[in-house]
Amino acid sequence: MIKVQKIHELTGHQAAIYSLNVLQDHQFLSAGGDGWVLQWDLQHPEKAKVIAKIDDRIFATAFDKKRQLLIIGNMSGGLHWVDLTQKKNPNNYQFHQKSIYDLQILHDHLYVTSGDGKLSKWSLDSHRILESIQLSHQNLRGISISPDQKTLAISASDQHLYFVDVDQFSYKNHIENGHQHSIFSSVYHPSNSTIFTGGRDAQLKSWDVDRMELKQTVPAHLYTINQLIHSYDEQWLVSASRDKTIKIWDMESLQLLKVIDRIKFGGHLGSVNDLIWLPKTNKLLSTGDDRTIMVWEIASL
Repeated sequence: MIKVQKIHELTGHQAAIYSLNVLQDHQFLSAGGDGWVLQWDLQHPEKAKVIAKIDDRIFATAFDKKRQLLIIGNMSGGLHWVDLTQKKNPNNYQFHQKSIYDLQILHDHLYVTSGDGKLSKWSLDSHRILESIQLSHQNLRGISISPDQKTLAISASDQHLYFVDVDQFSYKNHIENGHQHSIFSSVYHPSNSTIFTGGRDAQLKSWDVDRMELKQTVPAHLYTINQLIHSYDEQWLVSASRDKTIKIWDMESLQLLKVIDRIKFGGHLGSVNDLIWLPKTNKLLSTGDDRTIMVWEIASL
């Protein structure tokens, strides 16, 4: 059994919110269609600080704690680099020709997926592009990093899930036609060779990465699955959907454990676009088209 309690409902954005990022401890960042990046502190949740503004919609952000560096990906394919230790206008670098959909940091590099079908690799020190791979001619959506940090899984709108070798920055293989429509998100199981995928067909699937075989399919939502994450204690899988719900699943069996919706829990009024789990806590954060961020306490009974 799982107990769910909403402890905060935060407002401040003027458009849909697409990205959440942990800043430190009880602090986090949000960004969205208004071009704002807001900083929140759960010890003072009534106040949010605008730390960056751009003249475009923001679909993705990443935060490098070591360098205190915020990277923003915009709808036009630009990357904005913001040094949070200095109050300067962000540097904007243009390589991609279409929307930036995901940004992930691994070691000293930033990995970027775009609507132009390219995966790019950037230096966090120089803010310069190092390499790129044309994986598809359709949108590349989410990036998932394998537990051993040797492989990137790239979900794509061509229905494929691509695997890229981190050291060589080269294509390894792919799961072909993994879903009926676009794959929006994937996440590795933290301790075995399973990867979970979700997409526009509203199906939740698990795959054996070693054998490249489908293990299980669950009709998880009514509409698109926008995001998949696992809980901080690695016990649960959590999905966010355009059907306005958040669902919590047993990581091993994919048994549905809890549905967080508007009627029972005062959940979101629109599509749920992103999720993060605050480190070393039982707090799940969700956000979406209704311009709100909700903070949930999730606990086993």
